[in-house]
Amino acid sequence: MSEAVKLRKKHKPNTLNINVHNPDKKIEQDVMSLAREIGIKRPESRNALMVLLFNFYFSGKTRVKTPLDKKGFGPKRYNPHKMGDAAYRKALKCLLDNGYIKQDKGFKEMDTWEGVTTTSWSTAKLRKFFVDCQWSESRSWNFAYQNEYILLRENNEKKRLVDYQDTPQSNQMRELLERYNELLWDTSITLVKKDKKTGLEDEYKEIYDFIIQRKFIQHRKDEYGVELGYGGRMYGPWCSLNSRVRKHIRLDGEKTIELDLPASAINTLYVVRTGAKYPDGDPYYLEINDLEIPRHIVKKTLNIMFNTDSKKTAAGALDNYYLPNHFNDTRSKDELQKSKHYIAVKGFIRPLDIINAIIEKHQTVKEYFLRGKRFGDRITWYESDRVLEIIRRFTDRNIPILTVYDSFIVQEKYQENLERLMEKLNPLRLG
Repeated sequence: MSEAVKLRKKHKPNTLNINVHNPDKKIEQDVMSLAREIGIKRPESRNALMVLLFNFYFSGKTRVKTPLDKKGFGPKRYNPHKMGDAAYRKALKCLLDNGYIKQDKGFKEMDTWEGVTTTSWSTAKLRKFFVDCQWSESRSWNFAYQNEYILLRENNEKKRLVDYQDTPQSNQMRELLERYNELLWDTSITLVKKDKKTGLEDEYKEIYDFIIQRKFIQHRKDEYGVELGYGGRMYGPWCSLNSRVRKHIRLDGEKTIELDLPASAINTLYVVRTGAKYPDGDPYYLEINDLEIPRHIVKKTLNIMFNTDSKKTAAGALDNYYLPNHFNDTRSKDELQKSKHYIAVKGFIRPLDIINAIIEKHQTVKEYFLRGKRFGDRITWYESDRVLEIIRRFTDRNIPILTVYDSFIVQEKYQENLERLMEKLNPLRLG
């Protein structure tokens, strides 16, 4: 990483919040007055100016990410102020030209292709404007103005958000996610560390700036006309913490426990197909020619088979995962050790043999294998629906619960409640 990139990343900038809102008429008049001063006439640009001013006000002297690429801010569903791309750039330029903000243009390092986005920050002139206008944090600020909890993104690298048609089910899901977010916002979610000498715990971080949304992937509608039927995972900031750190999460000051849905994806398919989990022990246990295949290889092979459309493609993907063609191998010790397991197995058993053995073991659900990414995203939807059902059960009882893909974090006193629900693997009950 170059020195320029290091310098720009030293102080992490705030992300531009396009949802922030304040209905105060006095603030609206202040924005109109500044717009006239800096030469903004069109209502669309005044609207963009308002959003930018809200962000600079709350960021103080901290930088704000103000990208200049022409991606836009998405359809109205995700853009409550209907801020247009051209109007946003116009407002940003007028603030810059009139000395209210300073700006560092984004760039890419040509040798590493590491990118740094454009950032802007308020000058003393803009901060004086806020003081003179008597802006105050005690006014009617809303940081989740018309927040959208159900997202649909394109099925490509750009992953741009797209609009969709609501159904009674999506409206009920949105209502559930709104209640779930409100419950978590009212919950103290903290990380603690233990003093090695005294054994006492001390809070060192609070997790509070988040929105839990269900993120679907756009494919063509299925035979029933369902559009929100692919993907659907939910992510919280705790998902980026490793399992060791997650053990130190406290909910309202109480110790927590994390439990995994066992063999979540394959068991979910059995529930969908038969109404019950895999009946014969561990669905990942596999033995070929008296050799037990390491569980992580079976699990990875199954996941690949959910998202590829042929045995040949799946076998190639398995090789690429365990034996990546990297000049500089930067994988962790655990990943390198798993690769050694795979190499040892491959000395006796071909990847194709593992795939065939899995199909033979799971004849009941083999129709779900090797049908391509679209169907793999459908399987993720089945799985995430069951995660959301457990969330619904706990939310209805006003009990906070965090999810990390197919695992759950709850206060220790609710462990048995969670285990009972996980055992049932109920589908989501909407409509």
